[in-house]
Amino acid sequence: MHTWTKEDDLMVLFAYKFGFDKCPLTKQQMAERIGTSVGSVGYRVSNFASLEGEGHADHAALLTKAVFQEYGRIPMEKLKAIAFG
Repeated sequence: MHTWTKEDDLMVLFAYKFGFDKCPLTKQQMAERIGTSVGSVGYRVSNFASLEGEGHADHAALLTKAVFQEYGRIPMEKLKAIAFG
């Protein structure tokens, strides 16, 4: 089982906010980098959506909530630099 990190959540937050089409990694590449499944990445995206009242996921981790609170309003280019270097 994968233990999610802040760095993992930052990548997923970027994909949630701006889409995988603007992301430097595909969903598969992101899953491989994080060390989890594509489905887990998709579920984490759903967790971020739930924090904005979208979808049905309702079990966002405390880390996910904290990352969203701190980084959820950052402009695309700045978040991209933070999440992917």
